[in-house]
Amino acid sequence: MNFIGLCLIGITSFVLAGNISIPDPQLKAYLVSQYDTNMDGEISTAEAASVTGNLSLANRGISDLTGVEHFTQISRLYCNQNQLTQLPDLSNLDLLERLYCYSNQITSLPNLSGCASLILLSASNNPFATLPALPPTIQSIWCTNSQIQTLPSLAGYTQLTSLYCYQTPLTSLSALPNSLVSLDCHNAQLTFLPDLSNLTQLTQLDIRGNQLSSIPGIQNLTQLQYLNMSRNQFTNLPNVSGLSQLWDISCAHNQITGGYVLSGMTGLRQLDLSYNLMTQFSLNLPAMESLDLSGNLLTAMPNMNLLPSIEGLYLDDNLIESVPVLPMLSELYYLGLNHNRISVFGDQSHLPALEEIALSHNRLTVAPDVTTYPLLSVLDLSNNLLVDVPQPSTNLSTIYLERNYLSESHCMALQDLDTAGIEVHYQPQGNLYDLYDQLAWWPAPGLLQQWVEDCNNGDMYYDLQCE
Repeated sequence: MNFIGLCLIGITSFVLAGNISIPDPQLKAYLVSQYDTNMDGEISTAEAASVTGNLSLANRGISDLTGVEHFTQISRLYCNQNQLTQLPDLSNLDLLERLYCYSNQITSLPNLSGCASLILLSASNNPFATLPALPPTIQSIWCTNSQIQTLPSLAGYTQLTSLYCYQTPLTSLSALPNSLVSLDCHNAQLTFLPDLSNLTQLTQLDIRGNQLSSIPGIQNLTQLQYLNMSRNQFTNLPNVSGLSQLWDISCAHNQITGGYVLSGMTGLRQLDLSYNLMTQFSLNLPAMESLDLSGNLLTAMPNMNLLPSIEGLYLDDNLIESVPVLPMLSELYYLGLNHNRISVFGDQSHLPALEEIALSHNRLTVAPDVTTYPLLSVLDLSNNLLVDVPQPSTNLSTIYLERNYLSESHCMALQDLDTAGIEVHYQPQGNLYDLYDQLAWWPAPGLLQQWVEDCNNGDMYYDLQCE
């Protein structure tokens, strides 16, 4: 055989071997270190095709993924947390099931409809504005923190169960498939939702942080378990009374005044209606464990007889003036009443699980008697009008007494608390705290004003010096 013939055979062998062009030096160096079986410093098509399972290229400083399309037998591609601005054509990757390309700078995604086995696309934290065509096998889409403003109709993707499109400039949702189980589009720019009545398998719906005032078709979401609609423009809680699987509702920071219907919600365990415009609350919720009504306009406690399973009750930032003796609530461990107008606090020593009481920023002149509270460990009485140090309960570990009217005569009582191993918080210089704000309701505002002026002149100002 002559020299020319040998050269032709060599060239033919090289072509058949098909060394892959890999322009990115970081990508090539890694692939060669892992998959160059013949040690020639290159990756051939045969070597690429022999790789199965995961191809892990995450966080390797790669800016060009060209060459990866030859790894036709992989089922998972991790190219997240690199410097990619685009992806190559991946339509040859028939076995690819999961594509992780999040946290790059990808401005557009290629057509992925040819990836016949793809079930998950994780493309969050990229600046692309359009969702690519996807195969009918897709089950989960992550496009959060992108620049997507509209989504194509997804009704035809009958295997899609999860759609995460939160923290985007998304202004509307198109038709969604019946198969959807989880929908999260919080912190977008939605002003309306499509009719969701076909989503009978939906268990989680997160629409917080939008500009919504209604949820069309919600009464048909019979499998719904979690609903977060906080920070929107709702004036009424949607009618969810027939949704027996629903156990967690968050509707904080809206404009709800009432009109809610929660009858028959025997499984509802968590309800957050904080920072709305409610003036009263009286609902029969036998399974309720955590109820947050902070930041409303309540002037009285809720009817606690209707909340027999309550564990945490949050009523901060309301207008409540007194706390009556509560019924036997065997599970209640936290009672939050900061920033109210409470001057009377009834005996709650019969609450066997109560561990923490928060009564900061109220109008208490007499501390509640907590000596017989069996499990109480934290008591916050800061920013009140107390003139005496309360006696501790057996298990008390922390007490807050900042900004009350305590003098040197109370040093011994404070030291006794400290000696007993109780963490004591008090701020002597706060004894004259914002007294003018109290004048409107103080029984003798003129006398109080004179007292404050005397203190400001130094006549009555004192500082606790407990050595």
